[in-house]
Amino acid sequence: MRPGSWFRRIGWFLAGLLVLVVVAVAFMDWNWFKHPIERMASAKSGRSVTLAGPLQVHLWSLTPTVTLTGVTLGNPPWETDPQPMARIPRAEIHLKLLPLLKG
Repeated sequence: MRPGSWFRRIGWFLAGLLVLVVVAVAFMDWNWFKHPIERMASAKSGRSVTLAGPLQVHLWSLTPTVTLTGVTLGNPPWETDPQPMARIPRAEIHLKLLPLLKG
């Protein structure tokens, strides 16, 4: 085999792999990440954090957006009031990619 054919095969393989990743991300159900996000946020804050609504992610722009609905932040363990500390009906997180790439 010629050396050029190996590079061509590797190129086709990497291109196919990239297409597969893009299709997987496009059709991904982002709600799979709700419980891991709740666990990490609860561990970091020391309070119970719940996400009652759907998790919506829009990646295909220069400003990707994550929308959280029904966020509830509980009281710290030493607080006796059973009411949650905060109820946030909707929170949006926007990430500007161009400033990140510029450094």
